[in-house]
Amino acid sequence: GAFDLALLKPQAQDNMQPALMARAVAEILVGRIEPAMKDLNNPVIAGSFDSELWKGLAAARQEKWADAREKFKNVGSAIISLPLDLQRIILIEAMQASLEVRDYDGAAARSNDLQTIGPMPEQAIRLRLLRGRLAEALGRDRDALADYRAVRASSDRPSAAEAALGSAAPRGPASRSAPSAPGRPARPVASRWSGRW
Repeated sequence: GAFDLALLKPQAQDNMQPALMARAVAEILVGRIEPAMKDLNNPVIAGSFDSELWKGLAAARQEKWADAREKFKNVGSAIISLPLDLQRIILIEAMQASLEVRDYDGAAARSNDLQTIGPMPEQAIRLRLLRGRLAEALGRDRDALADYRAVRASSDRPSAAEAALGSAAPRGPASRSAPSAPGRPARPVASRWSGRW
């Protein structure tokens, strides 16, 4: 592609950084994680602040949630410098990463960020599902059930299936059986969102 051609030209390392980063981001967004990580680990950009952000997104796309949460939690200033649609992509992944490791404060913060800028239309059902899971974890059963009902009524079958599991058995505050424990995986579910935005 255009990024590959740009990187074939002899140039100083400083001039390579934007093309390498852009190629890595493009690769992550189309699901080519291995070549993206090769670019992100290139010494030219490996130590940059932005590379941590995109490594977080790559980890999320691989469902390496604990790693993704660690990468995302210290890059807030990098997120807000991005175009809005890229912010939306990062924020919804960061919200799920926080949920998966039971960092409910982090998940709530990312949910609020998405509320501020608004999700992309294609993210709406996934976001509603994640908010239902967050409400369920915090013991807000009425809110959780409302979110799950909306997701079940959607045409997104994988999300609807997960919402059906959640609405069948609201758990209450942090499962009512265990405290919030960042770093521990959240409950398994029958199916996870497979589309990525």
